[in-house]
Amino acid sequence: MKGFKRPTFNPNVYTFAKFAAEDISDAEAPLKELAALIRTRQIPELLTQLESEDIFRKFPDVKGLLHLFGINLRYLGEVADQVEVEGVKIILERDGIARAARRVMNGYMNSTSNFHISAVIAHVLNCILDLGAVNEEEKKGGKRRKKRKGAQSKAVNLI
Repeated sequence: MKGFKRPTFNPNVYTFAKFAAEDISDAEAPLKELAALIRTRQIPELLTQLESEDIFRKFPDVKGLLHLFGINLRYLGEVADQVEVEGVKIILERDGIARAARRVMNGYMNSTSNFHISAVIAHVLNCILDLGAVNEEEKKGGKRRKKRKGAQSKAVNLI
């Protein structure tokens, strides 16, 4: 197409990596318009699709589904908050948790020697999947032995 100029976006607009000669105010407007378009048109369109049909049969991964509607993964939490179908909400929340866990785990694994990687994986998974309060109650109730009523009286009688 002649005469069509593809829009370009400055990726440094909302970061600390700004150059001295840049005029940020001109670059912020297109990004704000794009974010408004995604929030007002694309996300509601996706939400209607998620409520009307079983879309995860066609798109088994959340990333492909969001990208089909032109939505970046950074909007995953916003989409998950707005979904009203409980099963879909659980899928979106679990995907977000898995992605966050992967980032945390990669950070730890990159700074760890190969010898300790299994311990790092186990530790991160224990932190994520911890059922602290439930396990503490089970430990207290399961490991204590009940004292017999006559046990103390027999010990005293022997002395």
